[in-house]
Amino acid sequence: MAATIDSKNKKAILEYVKNHIDESDVLVNAFLSDEAKKYLNDAKFMAKVVKIDKNAIKLVNLEVARELIKKDGALLKQANYDVRADEKIVFLAVSQNPQAIKDANSKFLANEEIALQSVRGSWKMLAVVDKKFRGRYDFAAEALSQSLDASEFISPTLIKNNKDIAIKLADKTDISLNSFSKGMKKNREVVDKYIEKDATNIRYAVGKIRFDEQLAEKAVILNKEVYKYLPKKMQVNAEVAKALVKQDGLLARKLKGNVANLNEVAEIAVAENGMALKYYKNSSVVKIESIVRIAVESNGAALKYANVKWKSDRDMVILAVSQNTRKQYDPKAKKPLSNHPLQYADKKLRKNADVMMASVMNEGLSLKFGNYKITKNKDIVLEAVKNNGEALQYASKSLKKNPEIVSKALSNSTNAIKYVSEKFLNNPKNGEALLKALNDNPELYNSFPKALQENPKAIMYAIEVNADAIKNLPLANSQDEEYMLQIAARNPEAFRQGLSIKLSVDEKFIKKSEKLIESVEREKEAAKKQEVDEANPQTKQKEELELKSTASKQIKSKESKIEAQTIEEQSEGQELIPYK
Repeated sequence: MAATIDSKNKKAILEYVKNHIDESDVLVNAFLSDEAKKYLNDAKFMAKVVKIDKNAIKLVNLEVARELIKKDGALLKQANYDVRADEKIVFLAVSQNPQAIKDANSKFLANEEIALQSVRGSWKMLAVVDKKFRGRYDFAAEALSQSLDASEFISPTLIKNNKDIAIKLADKTDISLNSFSKGMKKNREVVDKYIEKDATNIRYAVGKIRFDEQLAEKAVILNKEVYKYLPKKMQVNAEVAKALVKQDGLLARKLKGNVANLNEVAEIAVAENGMALKYYKNSSVVKIESIVRIAVESNGAALKYANVKWKSDRDMVILAVSQNTRKQYDPKAKKPLSNHPLQYADKKLRKNADVMMASVMNEGLSLKFGNYKITKNKDIVLEAVKNNGEALQYASKSLKKNPEIVSKALSNSTNAIKYVSEKFLNNPKNGEALLKALNDNPELYNSFPKALQENPKAIMYAIEVNADAIKNLPLANSQDEEYMLQIAARNPEAFRQGLSIKLSVDEKFIKKSEKLIESVEREKEAAKKQEVDEANPQTKQKEELELKSTASKQIKSKESKIEAQTIEEQSEGQELIPYK
């Protein structure tokens, strides 16, 4: 078979190797002749051969093997013993392919230069090289720079006692400060790094570092729960206490020792949450105007814990009732007035018009706390029902009959009708007031007496939200084209219902109304489009640019036509001069 090979022809040799790759003696036959054996020293040619059959590496000398393995370290696996035992070749192999160290002579697993080069290529090789290198910092640093998982193959002693490794491993989720030696646990740089990772790591710090004010403060800022892990000396540190209550004012309850009553700490606590004032009720803090003021500005209900002096102070109480919304002073309360500041103010101030006015403007239902004179005060009651229509229930009997008061209450709350007497509702004199309320609050319609439900104005207002109201329209009004066109403009559906029920109008009117309805619906579509454009300004800008472009083209086209027309007119207008 070998005789059929043209030994001088490299292409023929390559073709032969390719076609007989499955034969065990293919390489022997391919390079059987002296002529062919010369090519074994040709590195470029042998590179083509080993691409076909990697076993060809066994036929070459060290020099050629070095060139081939420099480009493909995996060839070391097929190389002969001499090649795998050559230090320079093995170094080249692992430089190109770190896995090649597995195929080299086993002595190189303990070779520092080759082992480190292998780890540089892949941290996983730290598990392959000699175990003595697992305790070396240079090997560990190289492996960790690639993956923190390399810590699995690093000596525990090295990990526990090396600052740089400890800092690098801070990003590894399953490692805490507790994994390191005492030396590391008292190293400020290491402790700081692990506090940033998880503030609770401060509990593992040892020595003087446990009393480092900056680190303790930093830990509390990052996680308020770490306060319990701090030594007592740090728990009574003013700066640490400030950091704690700044996160949550109510944590003032956890403060210990003299720091608990420091004005500067209390001020921060009540600013964050006014209700923190309750943790100072047995101290002089509640007597200090500036602190109480900060507390009630934060939460008016904090007035409950202020010194009695401030509960009787008009300005302080006004401040308390003015700052809060219902959700602020009692977010979990089922009853609207639960924990309202007025409950804790001196009862004399509930008679004060200024205090009550400030209160009802912020929470209308607080009219409940006013005395009988307050409930008779029209200005105060009017402000109360403006804020909450249901405050009408606390108004005096006389003001419950006042058309202006009732109208404003019903405008703001459908439920307020529960506090309006039947007599008032059925009194024709109150019709305008009720219609005004209905105009503001169309949902009132179904609660009105029948006579009012049949009022054309009432129906006009009601159909905004209730098309069925048209069913109550008197026949006389249904023949009023002007009125019906207003109905069509307000609610096309109500108009159509009216036509199907009892309206008797001519065809011209129906066509006219249909055009109006189309116009109304176009306006609604335009309004919707405008909302979409405002929400998506880029779409609007795009449309505007398109419109400008179209308009520009139209103008240019028009100008061209005008110019052409002008030229034509000028030519037509010229007199012909006869030839002489």
